[in-house]
Amino acid sequence: MTKKILLMYLLIFLSIFTKEIPKKDIKSIYISPYSFSATVKRMEDELKKMEIPIFAKFDHSLNAKEVDLNLNETMVIVFGSPKVGTLLMQKKPEIAIELPLKVLISTNKYDQTEIRFQDIEKIAKNYNLENDEIILKMEIFLNDLVEKVVVKD
Repeated sequence: MTKKILLMYLLIFLSIFTKEIPKKDIKSIYISPYSFSATVKRMEDELKKMEIPIFAKFDHSLNAKEVDLNLNETMVIVFGSPKVGTLLMQKKPEIAIELPLKVLISTNKYDQTEIRFQDIEKIAKNYNLENDEIILKMEIFLNDLVEKVVVKD
């Protein structure tokens, strides 16, 4: 057989037997120029400056260490404005499962610090709030917040 025929069969096979990889719930990944601990501190400081309460911090790497397991530095910071969250929950009470907001700060296999957060557009779609003004502002807020944290002084 010729190379063209083999290539054609390969393309047909791939188009029939491969699936589209589903979109993940994480929309944004930012690489911080700072260390893990400095990035966490900058996030905490920025939230404090904006008078946004931090409700919880989950240090997954510390938890792993306590059970004799290894995990790259990994922390989830949970924060938000009760005023904003309450307005959303008044519209759609079931959105409470998505609130408050959270960011994941972790180190990757290249020892870079990453900041990630959930896809607000996808969350909005799940609750039929795609064009909601509060949702749109939340997405802008999250991107602006993380950009302030990762921008070099």
